[in-house]
Amino acid sequence: MSAASQIHHPSSGDLALVALGSETYETTAQHVRGCETCRSALEAFLRILEAGRAGPMGAVAPPADVWEAIRRRM
Repeated sequence: MSAASQIHHPSSGDLALVALGSETYETTAQHVRGCETCRSALEAFLRILEAGRAGPMGAVAPPADVWEAIRRRM
């Protein structure tokens, strides 16, 4: 078994916690610094956080029929 196949990548949840700044996930943060695959995933989480924190500016409202479908299911 090669060394590359033995790498344990953090879960998406752990990467999300690193993106949120959780200090309890320092081991995951260390892994991300050396792993391009995980670093790319973390960067995606960071882009999502940035967009969410930017607020509704530029947000696209769903068509009215989407809201009607939601109302019917409630």
